[in-house]
Amino acid sequence: MKTKNSLNLLNHHTLKRPVKQSGGHRRFERAYPRIERATRLCDAAGWAGAQALGLGLLDAEELVRLTVHRFESSNYLEPAYYTDSGLWLWEREALRRFFPPAGRILVGAAGAGREMIALHRAGYLVEGFECARTLAEAGQTILRDAGCPGRLLWAPAGTVPPMEGLFDGAIMGWSGYMYNPLRAQRVKLLQDFRQLLRPGGPVLLSFQTREHRERRMYWSARGANWIRKLRAATPVATGDHLDCSIATTLQEKWLTPDYEWSGTESMATAGRWE
Repeated sequence: MKTKNSLNLLNHHTLKRPVKQSGGHRRFERAYPRIERATRLCDAAGWAGAQALGLGLLDAEELVRLTVHRFESSNYLEPAYYTDSGLWLWEREALRRFFPPAGRILVGAAGAGREMIALHRAGYLVEGFECARTLAEAGQTILRDAGCPGRLLWAPAGTVPPMEGLFDGAIMGWSGYMYNPLRAQRVKLLQDFRQLLRPGGPVLLSFQTREHRERRMYWSARGANWIRKLRAATPVATGDHLDCSIATTLQEKWLTPDYEWSGTESMATAGRWE
């Protein structure tokens, strides 16, 4: 009959006994890090190749049309799509630090009116414009239901429509600035904004950064520019990419020349990661 001490000793030796592994299992254990790395490389190569084809074969006007079509066919048309959610924390902080406490604010890429409704409730006089016609039409109804009297106009992508009077500040809606694929288009957009602002009026931009995709974006831009060179087309910049059929430009330190060339005097910027 086994005593309590002998049972404890037996359990102790059983727990300490190493689990036997087959040779194939140990080989897979050693090989797994290489398999994982190869999978990541294949994913990056496939992404860079697809981006190179899209950016190489599509011109700026086609990229803009693709972006507009994507927004017009999206669920952003749903009235509940954050139009009543107010400004995000970083937007409220930028408004507090850089904008006057009251006045007229112009919102570009206004979507269905989220920023416009929030600014109206904060006491501003606000007007906006949007390049996706169906979004602008839906936004007009949403603004009316929210009691916001500001106009929401449709305007072609990359343009600022004629507006009456000057504004005390301007906001480019969430990431709308970077949907203009070429620097010349972005600079022209900022210049048009500046013409509608009072001297020293701030402009708030939001954009994505590209640190975590730096290498693959470098190779996708090289591949795209090789194709564009064969087509005698304007080259793309490192950071240009297609994301869910939306043409975007991920900004880095070359955001500064954009607004320096445009002559914009005061600008607040906010970067984000995907």
